[in-house]
Amino acid sequence: MRSPRSRARCLLLQLALVTSSAVKYTSIRAGRGRVTVQYPSRYSSSTAHPLVVLLPGYSDGYPWYSHRFGLTSQIDAQNLVVVWAAGRTDAFNSSYWMAWGDWTGICDLAANYSDAYFYDAQKNVLRPDSYWASALTHCGGAFSDVAYVRKLITMTQAKFHIDPAQVAVLGHSNGGGMAYRMACAAADLITAAVVVEGAPPPDRYNCTPSQPVRLLHVHGTADDCVLYMGHPTYDGAVGSCERWLRFNACPVQALAHQPAARQAAPGRGGTALALIGRR
Repeated sequence: MRSPRSRARCLLLQLALVTSSAVKYTSIRAGRGRVTVQYPSRYSSSTAHPLVVLLPGYSDGYPWYSHRFGLTSQIDAQNLVVVWAAGRTDAFNSSYWMAWGDWTGICDLAANYSDAYFYDAQKNVLRPDSYWASALTHCGGAFSDVAYVRKLITMTQAKFHIDPAQVAVLGHSNGGGMAYRMACAAADLITAAVVVEGAPPPDRYNCTPSQPVRLLHVHGTADDCVLYMGHPTYDGAVGSCERWLRFNACPVQALAHQPAARQAAPGRGGTALALIGRR
């Protein structure tokens, strides 16, 4: 992951409208304005529903994100409740999540114009920890996004009958990093994470899930923004999943670097892990 400018170049320049006449909409407020909640057309409080919280990538917005990565077409079929979470806004007026390292926004305009500000010439790599230090100074607290998503979940649980065993986050890119962050920091509340081209925070960011969390990691092998094989500053798709194998105490196994679906044997509490690579 690079700076917001380089991440922004990797965005798909598409716009689409969410069209569903059956699905119902309401909203909640958790400190960042009105947040859309979708729920089944035949919602019944007597039925426990799975909950999915959407975490868009850097500068992504709704309804584009919900259409591209959302679950509108499955809400009635799967009895889902879906929340359109809202990230913070950085100095470029782009939405972002405070995930970890350089998987965040940059809120210091004085540092925004050159990646050299965060560059380690001796190692020939960008320094994610420098991004993180800048974000902590200029963007705000490290845990406010975690607290915000937790609040969204608990407020939705208060408004709808949610199955506590089926609470998931679904994030892409910067939002995928945030989905991993939620799995690290809120394993007492979420039970699954779906990550599309993201990476988990390194151990030095205190990624210590209190409980196993099911994981589905989806990654394009030709992605030139978040590399499938990883980078010196972040784990690739396989490395990310192998770390989660250890967290979930799944049987140790090697996940091949191949564009195919791979699934690990169940770990603690029957938790599962799957990797899907696509060309």
